[in-house]
Amino acid sequence: MTPDLRHITQSKRVSVGLDGKLYFSHVTRMDSSTNYSCLAAFSRIRHMTQKTPIRLKILTNGQLKNRAPKILTTQGGTNNPIVVLKGEVLLLECIAEGLPTPTIHWRKDGEDSLKYHAVTESFGKILKIKEVTKADQGTYHCEAKNQMGSTYRSFHVHVEEPPRWEKQLESSIQSVGSEIILNCSALGTPEPEILWRRNGILLDDGTLPDNHQRMGGLLFIHSLQVSDSAVYQCEASNKHGTILSTANIDVLDIVPLILTPEGRTYAAVWGNNVLLLCEHFAFPLADITWYHGKRIVHPVNGRYTIDEHGSLHIQQAEAQDAGSYICEVSNSRGNASVMANVVLREPTRGYVSPEHPWVKRGHSTTLTCHIHCDPHLLPSRTIKWQKDKQELREDDKRIHVKSNILTIYNVSWDDAGTYYCIVSTLLDTMTAEAHVTVRDVPMPPEDLRLLEKHERSVLLSWTAGDSHNSPITEFLIQSVKSMEEAGQWEDETTVPGNVTTVQLYLSPYFNYQFRVLAVNGIGKSAPSVASEIYSTPPAAPDKNPNVVYFNTDSPDEMSVKWEPLNSDEHNGPGLEYQVSWRLKGVETEWHHRKLKHPQFIIKDTPAFVPYQLYIQAVNNIGSGPEPEVHTVYSGEDNPDAAPFNVSVSMVNQSIANVTWMEISQDRVRGHLAGYKIMYWRVKSLQDGKTHHGQRHVLSFPGRRDWAIVPKLHPFSEYQLCVAAYNTKGDGPESSTVTFQTPEGVPEQPQFLQIASSDRESFMLTWEAPKRANGILTNYVLYYQMINESNGIGNLSNITIANPNALSQKIPRLEVGTRYKFYLQACTQVGCGKSATEEGLTLAQARFSSIPFSPSRTPAFAAKVPAIAYANAPHSLSSQGWFIGLMCAVALLTLLMLVACFVQRNRGGKYAVKEKEELHPEVEVQSVKEQFF
Repeated sequence: MTPDLRHITQSKRVSVGLDGKLYFSHVTRMDSSTNYSCLAAFSRIRHMTQKTPIRLKILTNGQLKNRAPKILTTQGGTNNPIVVLKGEVLLLECIAEGLPTPTIHWRKDGEDSLKYHAVTESFGKILKIKEVTKADQGTYHCEAKNQMGSTYRSFHVHVEEPPRWEKQLESSIQSVGSEIILNCSALGTPEPEILWRRNGILLDDGTLPDNHQRMGGLLFIHSLQVSDSAVYQCEASNKHGTILSTANIDVLDIVPLILTPEGRTYAAVWGNNVLLLCEHFAFPLADITWYHGKRIVHPVNGRYTIDEHGSLHIQQAEAQDAGSYICEVSNSRGNASVMANVVLREPTRGYVSPEHPWVKRGHSTTLTCHIHCDPHLLPSRTIKWQKDKQELREDDKRIHVKSNILTIYNVSWDDAGTYYCIVSTLLDTMTAEAHVTVRDVPMPPEDLRLLEKHERSVLLSWTAGDSHNSPITEFLIQSVKSMEEAGQWEDETTVPGNVTTVQLYLSPYFNYQFRVLAVNGIGKSAPSVASEIYSTPPAAPDKNPNVVYFNTDSPDEMSVKWEPLNSDEHNGPGLEYQVSWRLKGVETEWHHRKLKHPQFIIKDTPAFVPYQLYIQAVNNIGSGPEPEVHTVYSGEDNPDAAPFNVSVSMVNQSIANVTWMEISQDRVRGHLAGYKIMYWRVKSLQDGKTHHGQRHVLSFPGRRDWAIVPKLHPFSEYQLCVAAYNTKGDGPESSTVTFQTPEGVPEQPQFLQIASSDRESFMLTWEAPKRANGILTNYVLYYQMINESNGIGNLSNITIANPNALSQKIPRLEVGTRYKFYLQACTQVGCGKSATEEGLTLAQARFSSIPFSPSRTPAFAAKVPAIAYANAPHSLSSQGWFIGLMCAVALLTLLMLVACFVQRNRGGKYAVKEKEELHPEVEVQSVKEQFF
């Protein structure tokens, strides 16, 4: 450095060697100086010594000549190997002179390149390796090269190390008569020399005892005696250092000594391991025997083991393992024993419920630790709660712990995790856990983008937000569309929870914005931020009104209405509806009218003629698609023609068949609803009396040319007419047709009664039928006997030829016998229904079956006594036997009345009724039988 203590700048040309010399690869005029100084610094004593300044003068002799490199330093070479200790720093120096300045390159034999920890310093002139290892040993080469040539220097590096232990001595206690091998091995370069010492005295051939044998790093001692107890030392040394290893060898011969206290009690729970100690001191080494009660414990089946210290290990203790144990220790000098007790308790068990609860954020949850503990361990039981293996925060007021119950209020995201219930007793610890999952509605979707924009569609994409521990099941896409004023958000569509794009179809002429909501099991998220506004261009309408209504209530005009298109379907400005119509089959040109409102009236229409009509939507851009053409009839009017050729034929005395010729369709003037028959009774053919009867109307729907008129009075004169009708009303009536109904069978006589009776006959009276339905020709009277057991006799009949007769005497009857009578009125068609009556000869009550009729007058009722008696001689009434007979008859009659009343109330039949069924009355067949 310079006298002012400034270091000389080093470069490829100028450098300071490891030997402290200043080297120049070649000199220049600038190197001339009179003050080159060398300073030696002693850092420990903080002292610096300066040598006398050196003067360097550069001589110039004209032209400079280049020259090949030549190495200036003396380090290295074949006869100068370099020794370095393992772990120290290796420095190899190679400084060369030459012109131009040589460059230095390093390499090692057997390697393509230097290892990563080998670095160069001082512009490549020094090769430095930190913490040298055996792998760094070898030959290194330095090459100095310039354009004039090159030169080499080799460095033979040897890596050595001081001694280090591979295996050291270990102290031990030995018994008398045993043998021991002391092993002492060391590593180092050069290889260390091993020396043995006993109590500090070197063991060589002159001092080695007879029972000792030395073999390098091994020392054998046979047949140990108490006198062999000593401190043994192993010494390893080479030129780089010395190391020493020491061991105490004690040779003993004593009776076993047990160190474990007597009567110790070991408590454990079922299933846990139990360790019974038997610590002892004995030389020679002792044999260990364990007893459970009087039974020797054999270390079998893996549950029982005895370790090198004599302790007994019981794996997964069972109930039968409880009790007293004895450990016996014995050797050649004697024996000793110790007793121990094992007490087993039921293990602590438990669980936390619910095990996997999930709770909505902001709500509360409760965890309960259910515990089963041995009663002997209850006093020592403690319960502690942890979350994720960490103690619960005592300052968190939301968390409330009450023994085995943990409640968390106002649950937050931080409360999610695994909760542990830790139950500890003197003997065991039980841990139960539950995993709490906090859920909430999802976070709103993010990053809404509109992709693939088209006139009628757009692709919407988004990124799902956090599901908050409840899987997203679907996304709800909402849209708001408007033309000028802001609209309302409406649901557009939904997609599954694993889809984040959707193709949306749009209507023309709208401004659209979209947003997305995520849905999970808890509910809907808040809406996402709305997308950008996307405007669709206007277009012609895509559709025409679908629903068209026609009102044809008036015969001369037709009203047309339709459902207007909603705003989404306008597709552009200026929406109108073009109504087009024409008479079908008559007009070829269409009539057109454009309207803004969905209603139009076509006036001056003929009644019920077909029109063709269509409605088309149009706007300022163009017209909608080709519309559907509707065919509709104009309004109906009443038919203007009457049926003709009306005729009537009788099916029977009360049913008529009416036929006619239908009117043509063009005279119907609408949809034919059917035909109506108007009929009325003019007079009775029996008495010729004229009737101004009610006018009856029968309607028959559909197209037809005949109908049936039922329920006519027999033997009467009727008139009828026929008219067509449609939904508008009735047409004109046809010409009136007069017809007559034939005779029928009469109704039953209005009543039949016994006017008087004697021992052998009855006098019957009756009243003629209310409706004879023809000219009466005669009466037929049937009668039969009924005995006391309700048996019936033969049926007899009397024909009464006088149709005007109202009474008849029945002679030659048996005394004291009951009879039943049937009376029918007859015409030439047949006989009608019967009126009936019963009676008993002598003095017997009779019972009329004729129902009460309001037409009977009080005078008539006076003629029908409730009880009739036969004409018995008055002289008999004074006889006692006759009085008794009458009392018996009266009693018998009373009993018969009661029995008859009960029988009739029960719905039963008696023999007379059976007889009536055997002889049915002659009646007119039903309309159904006669006609169909």
